[in-house]
Amino acid sequence: MIQRMELDDEVIRRLGARPGSIEGPLVSGQISRRMLALLGLLKIVEHHHPELFLRADVPASRRLLGEAQRADRPVTNDLIRTPAIGNWLMQCVSHHRAGATDALERELGYLGAVAAAACFHAALPFETTARTRDDGSLMVPGLGLLVVADGPEWVRLRGSGGDSIDVVGRAVIGPDEPETDRWKPLRRLRSEAHGLSIELILDDVDPYRGHYLPPVTGRLAPAELTRWRQLFDTAWEIITRQPEQALALRSGFRSLVPLEPDDRAPFVSATTRDAVGAAGITCRTGDALAEALVHEYQHSVLWALLDVVDLVEDDPTPSFYAPWRSDPRPGRGLLHGAFAFHGLLRYWAARATSDPGPAGRVAAFELALWRIGVRTVIRQLADSTLLTAEGVALVDGMHATLDEMVEHPVPADLQRSAEAIALDLWTTWRLRNRRPDPAEIRSCCAAWTTGSARPPIGGWTLVDEGSRVAGTPRLALLRRRLAGGMPEADTTANTADVHWIDGDLVRAATLYATALDDADDPSASWSGLLLAWHLLNRPYAPTLLEFPEHVRATFECIERCSGYAPELTRFADWFSRGESQG
Repeated sequence: MIQRMELDDEVIRRLGARPGSIEGPLVSGQISRRMLALLGLLKIVEHHHPELFLRADVPASRRLLGEAQRADRPVTNDLIRTPAIGNWLMQCVSHHRAGATDALERELGYLGAVAAAACFHAALPFETTARTRDDGSLMVPGLGLLVVADGPEWVRLRGSGGDSIDVVGRAVIGPDEPETDRWKPLRRLRSEAHGLSIELILDDVDPYRGHYLPPVTGRLAPAELTRWRQLFDTAWEIITRQPEQALALRSGFRSLVPLEPDDRAPFVSATTRDAVGAAGITCRTGDALAEALVHEYQHSVLWALLDVVDLVEDDPTPSFYAPWRSDPRPGRGLLHGAFAFHGLLRYWAARATSDPGPAGRVAAFELALWRIGVRTVIRQLADSTLLTAEGVALVDGMHATLDEMVEHPVPADLQRSAEAIALDLWTTWRLRNRRPDPAEIRSCCAAWTTGSARPPIGGWTLVDEGSRVAGTPRLALLRRRLAGGMPEADTTANTADVHWIDGDLVRAATLYATALDDADDPSASWSGLLLAWHLLNRPYAPTLLEFPEHVRATFECIERCSGYAPELTRFADWFSRGESQG
């Protein structure tokens, strides 16, 4: 059933203020979006690929889906909301738009399996056609993956309304069939803590689970499956310490997709618009899994909301600063990040209160850091004029939570660290992404050479040099320290960063100054130097932090033109005495 959804501003404001739940209109919006996409796909195939329309037995599958929805609408709608089905639909449409007829035929074979699964769950008899994939496998949504052939092949699926599906001439499968080399049933994660239970699909078989996600794992080995279940138990116990968040997450989270581990980024998670209620995650601890679940669920809530109302005007040019990213962001991406991190504020506040050890200190620091970051971002959104009336209502609700979280007590040393890291993130981002006006830099270089005062500055353009690792080395090092890492374990850290974190700012500044040319990340080294001077209350530091990109570009220009690097403190003093604007 397709419905037109409407949400008043007060409902949207509550979604911004409290842990959001995918229920009511947001669920109806998801079902309507899927049904519109499905009907659109079937019309595309009927009108543009008539031979495929008949070969795939689309009329039978379409009829069966309608019968299943009439017989048991809640069960059928629940199947239609399966995240992997959303990915499949969008993949089919993409193949049509690209003129990839062979690829469309390969993917359309999944339609018969969807129709068969709908009738199976609605206890209806059925018969239809599906196509195995190139490896001979057939995915039946909600049940599992069956290898029935040596390659791609059309097969008939039949059911009598009972507890099994007959792949005619090949195999009979059902929810209670034990795993074999040819049959991989869907696995589930189940947990209970503090009187609250949850069940998710642990999807390591559906071929559509990884659409637009980082690389996904294959079928998990038994030991890995056990590890994920243990991690999930730990994560759910942590989440249920905040019952409102746990209830919200339980209302709409459908499946967890394990991602391939990456040593460069051990904690990776992602959510896509077409698979609301699913998240791809790779992590190594229950704490990290709990945080990722809350974070990614926030993305799902916002995608579900965006399927019902517009929140932000299209803004194709990335131009905004997001503290959790090292690249410029467009308006919609900025809102997504803000909403996700905003949703974590209560999580961190609860952890800071309930965990007296290192985990509590980590949570208190994250709360202090990201309440600064979220406020910075939503201030940009409010000033941009990109928000619609509904977007303004959502941000108003976010402000209410933010105001509450600002009052949550954080130890003074962690608050100071958060403020320093927030400034570090902003300064490093500017050094990476802003390019000063070349004419201004040439004028500054000439003024230094002739002993003149620095001329006015302030012009810059924004660049995007592509994907980079977010954060700064000082943030990563501080997190390790707060989590209980010992100083002697910091063997991979920059020595200057270690001194910076330890509070030996004079030594840190000296080391940064010697590494500006040959550092692996010059932007991070420049930011570390400027922040060290700031924390040491050097008189020139405020001006340097106001124009970090101009400081670096002028220094490097002088070095190129003269053949030697100017003495840093003399240069800093000269730069700070110049004019800020023309």
